[in-house]
Formats: sequence, C-alpha cells, structure tokens
Amino acid sequence: MKAFDSLSWEFIFNSLEALNFPPSFLWWIKGCITFPYFSVAINGTLAGYFLGKRGVRQGGPISPYLFVIDMEVFSRIMDSAAAEGRVQLINSVLFSMASYWCYDFILPKKVIKLVQQKCQSFLWKGLEQHAGGGKISWETICLPKVEGGLGIKDFNLWNKVCVLKNLWYLLVSSGSL
Repeated sequence: MKAFDSLSWEFIFNSLEALNFPPSFLWWIKGCITFPYFSVAINGTLAGYFLGKRGVRQGGPISPYLFVIDMEVFSRIMDSAAAEGRVQLINSVLFSMASYWCYDFILPKKVIKLVQQKCQSFLWKGLEQHAGGGKISWETICLPKVEGGLGIKDFNLWNKVCVLKNLWYLLVSSGSL
C-alpha cells in the first residue's frame, strides 16, 4: 500500500465534523466503517462473523464520497495557501515598490489610497481586478499578526515614518547635506 492511496479514519471524521455533520450521523458512520463485521453465507446459512481489516476499497460504493470529502479539505488548504502567498507578495514586492517613493516624498493621499486599493483588491481576488469590497477592514488587515491582522504595513503611516526617518538623519548626521 502506498502513502497516497489511503486516508486516515480520524482525518475523515474530523473533516465531516468540520463540515458540520450532526454528531449522531458521525456516530452512525463510525459504527459502519471503523469496525465492520462480515459474514459468509454457505448454502443460505450465515457461517460466523469476522472483522474486516482493509477498510473501504477503491471502487466501493462509499469511496466516491470519501474522495469528495478529501477534495473539499484539500481545496480549503489550497485557498488558504494562495491567500498566504498573496500576503507575502504584497509585503515583499508591492510594498517595496511603494516604499521606494515613501522615503523621499510625502505621497498625496490619493496615491496612497490607490496603492491601498490595488493591494486590497489583489489580496481578496488575486489577479482579478473587478470591483467589490474586502471581507475585513483594511485597518484590521494592517494590524500585526499577534493582534489578529495580516502584518501588512499601513502605507499612509509608513510614508510618514520614512520621511521623518530621513529628516531625523539629516538633523543628526554631520555632513548629511
């Protein structure tokens, strides 16, 4: 048996629970598939019971449903990974391009708002650029991760910090002019 051709029962039950299946239904499913007993009929008479050892086989009537549950969980994991990748891209590439100008100029509010809108749109929709609001306020997104945000810097605040840092450097460092 290969590692990729089986699923843990615990994984399946946790997935069903996450999909809000009722507890009584989960109990019935557990009873049917975790400890199945079989019997062989010889000449129309049942000849004892034995415990099934190999689980649900491919091609069985329940296997397509298990595949659907598995794909649902995998899809959610991939969506989460894609969103995390977009946060990384905003922090590293898009933010660094805007930071180049932030160090030298106090950017107009209109420009900062446009950059923020582009980042917000990219965060929620990827490369699709059609209209539509975000699911969470931008102020919440800009909070540090430990405070429930995504750790994306607030462009308006960052612009002011960068200009003040350059001003401080001019005032403190001798020969900076």
